[in-house]
Amino acid sequence: MFIRKKIFEDECLNDLKERFDITDVVIEEPLLSSNNVNTVATLLRYNGMISDAIYNVFGLVPHFISSYDARMFSFPELVSIRKYNKKGVEYPVKHIENAIKKNNIVLFGSYPFDIDKKTVMMNMVNEMYHDNEISWTLNDKGDLKKENYDACDSLICALAYININHYGLDEAKIIEHSIYEENSEIVINYKTKIWDRIYDKKVILEKK
Repeated sequence: MFIRKKIFEDECLNDLKERFDITDVVIEEPLLSSNNVNTVATLLRYNGMISDAIYNVFGLVPHFISSYDARMFSFPELVSIRKYNKKGVEYPVKHIENAIKKNNIVLFGSYPFDIDKKTVMMNMVNEMYHDNEISWTLNDKGDLKKENYDACDSLICALAYININHYGLDEAKIIEHSIYEENSEIVINYKTKIWDRIYDKKVILEKK
């Protein structure tokens, strides 16, 4: 880690300092609730070393953001009512209604529990930067290399930091909803609001 930190400082940060006027640095915090304690400890240690390198080169104290906040404040449209339980089964309508009353909305709520969140975020970034504005690195088979997801996470942290600085910290809220039956389905329309943004949402359940 010390060697990596030295290379990062000498070859990356110093090059960036010559080419850009860096005024802010954002670092993603590891998920402390992770089951892999050793990985969390290593990431925390390395984040401290990287922070020291940033301060040495730029004279800046980095800002830290959790992966959850990075995803929520970069793409708040992902905050939704949880539709599926951990077994992948749709919640009953009463559960959804109760969630609406309690404003119980979460990131990736409209997706199954086992969704690949990094792929979802990659797709969100690609929709924002359309027309191949970002050149991702591919392997010999034409598939995305794993380091692309780290680069994507870095961009998401920056987008969230920009939004927080511009709009401030806020919490997504359900501001209105309607429920009706249509053929063999129950349709729940609702709106979420964060800052000055309003998102139209829909949950469709099978009528039982």
